[in-house]
Amino acid sequence: SNTKASATAILGAYAQRWSIEVAFENSKSHFGFEDPRNRTAKAVERTAPLGALLYSLVILWFNECGHKKCRFPIRPWYERKSVASFQDMVDTLRVESLREHFRLILGFRQGRKKVFDAACAAMGLAA
Repeated sequence: SNTKASATAILGAYAQRWSIEVAFENSKSHFGFEDPRNRTAKAVERTAPLGALLYSLVILWFNECGHKKCRFPIRPWYERKSVASFQDMVDTLRVESLREHFRLILGFRQGRKKVFDAACAAMGLAA
């Protein structure tokens, strides 16, 4: 809205804001907060902060330990992917959560290792 700003200043301000816009988009679309059905003022006040909190927790988890377990899907058109997208982070979290859940259900005894490994491989394909 500043008509006297230079093109460089406008592009710089846009570039600074871009990561914030991406964070808003990811927190809304990946967690189902894009079109919330809120009926009370309190629900409206809680929905956006919850989406931002979940987004932040996924990023923090991935930075702390999830990056070690991230496996990119095999895609012939994108062979050299080296940076995880937010979707990759969410997929990794989903697989690791399911892996932990099955580890608790099955117990981890040597006789069940093949079943556990097969289930984990299937989860990786499903994510």
